[in-house]
Amino acid sequence: MKVKQIDTYITSTRDLLKANPSGTTISITYTHSKINKDKPKTIIKFKTNDPRCGICYSYKTHKIKEFSKLFNALGPNGCNVQGEEQEGLSLILSNVDKKDVIEETTTQLQESTTEPAPAKVPETTQRKKNRKKKGKK
Repeated sequence: MKVKQIDTYITSTRDLLKANPSGTTISITYTHSKINKDKPKTIIKFKTNDPRCGICYSYKTHKIKEFSKLFNALGPNGCNVQGEEQEGLSLILSNVDKKDVIEETTTQLQESTTEPAPAKVPETTQRKKNRKKKGKK
């Protein structure tokens, strides 16, 4: 079923993943349209399929803002859908709380923020190259 609204696609995909996370697949296809060679248009297709239920949602876009919103929805932070914050689709698949993911990444960042060692500056040696001078003959 083709979905026209981006928010509808995100909510229906989220509901489908909550119902059957192990059997639902999400695929992303990137293509070029060859309608006008002067201005080629890139098209990105998102498809959510659950073969057990026989449900398939597809969404097609060429706008970078819609692609960004869908890609954020796939991540753990999620996105804003119809005025409400939605959890990310990857959290549904991994069955993890959002707070656990955020705390874990912040502690890893704090541990890895040590002062880097100063970079060694290579000594520069200047050599003159013997080149032939170009001129009138």
